[in-house]
Amino acid sequence: GGQTWDDVRGGWLDTKLVTKARSDEMEYVRSHGVYVRVPRSRCWAETGKAPLKTGWADTNKGTADEPNVRSLWVAKEFNTGSRPNLFAGTSPLEGVRLVLSEVASYHDPSVCIGIIDVRRAYFYAKTKRTVFIELPAEDWRPGDDEKCGMLRLSLYGTRDAAQNWGEELGDTLEKPGYVTEQEGSS
Repeated sequence: GGQTWDDVRGGWLDTKLVTKARSDEMEYVRSHGVYVRVPRSRCWAETGKAPLKTGWADTNKGTADEPNVRSLWVAKEFNTGSRPNLFAGTSPLEGVRLVLSEVASYHDPSVCIGIIDVRRAYFYAKTKRTVFIELPAEDWRPGDDEKCGMLRLSLYGTRDAAQNWGEELGDTLEKPGYVTEQEGSS
């Protein structure tokens, strides 16, 4: 088989492994209902533009001897202006280490900290705006020539995906009674 370039680490990936990884990703996309098919004319009527292009980020998270090829389906929405409200920060490793160190120094067994790694996190965050995307070849069906996808959930590569995920996470944590530092400090 052929090869595909590793977008994260560089080097070549076995195309059979990439094909499998992309198939797994599309199965996940379908199972979560990330988008619905709509007529392309709707996209043009509502936005005056073509749907966003999509692509793949492929990488080997394993080793050369024991590959673990992962593919991430992404939108290609490029920065077209300043929108500071779209910022959603991710804690640097040093910040996580500091928090862990502080909690460990309490010597109180009732104090605990949870670290949660949500796989494909953005697929859990509803979109806040209407976004149309090109259908991926891996999910093409007969009759899709005049269709595109309308996102129901956030997709990596859209400008507000991180912000949407941050709001979703905050809302989820507030349901059982967690409060943000700003709320708790007043």
